[in-house]
Amino acid sequence: MGYLVSKKKKEHFIARTVLLVGVCALFFVLPNYLHAAGLFLAPERQTVTVGQEIDVLLRVNTQSASINAIEPIITYPVNLLEGISTSKAGSILTIWVQEPAFNAADGTVRFAGGRPNPGFIGTGDVLRIRFRARQAGNAAINIGASSVLANDGNGTELFNSAQSQGASYILENAPAEPITPEPESVPEPEPETQPQPQPQPEPESESQPELVVQPGT
Repeated sequence: MGYLVSKKKKEHFIARTVLLVGVCALFFVLPNYLHAAGLFLAPERQTVTVGQEIDVLLRVNTQSASINAIEPIITYPVNLLEGISTSKAGSILTIWVQEPAFNAADGTVRFAGGRPNPGFIGTGDVLRIRFRARQAGNAAINIGASSVLANDGNGTELFNSAQSQGASYILENAPAEPITPEPESVPEPEPETQPQPQPQPEPESESQPELVVQPGT
């Protein structure tokens, strides 16, 4: 009997230990998950005609954490898209350590920016990027290995790729313009020529024999 009681106590101790370790792990992991920041692109999907331009907006969601720096890497297919320009208008960032720039060699857009204390909390616009569709195909724009730092005095990394979202665009050739057949030219009928009346020759007058008066008759 004493052996059974001791065995049950040991099992209860092990169960409590495992539960305690799990709670402690959850205590440390859950805050990091809840405060993980994600980067995403908008619109997420769109159909574009070759030759047209696309405005892609990079946004951030801090998941209730305060952030003060963003350094993203955005990748795009250079054979399908051409980088045109970037715009910082309306950005949550106010300090630009590295200006936004396209790199056509590896198909990336990179920059680094920050925001002074108290930082930024919530969802906001970061950068507007303009591309031009080069040729037909499916163009995927992705968020690469990026960095979003917490405004906690330690620069804690908050970027979470699982909470980030790229974009996919369908590039189509412009529809061919319908060929309108030219109307067949119908030759105009030639005006009928009326025969002109031929002048009739005047009848020849019969010559009268001359009267010869003989003398003495």
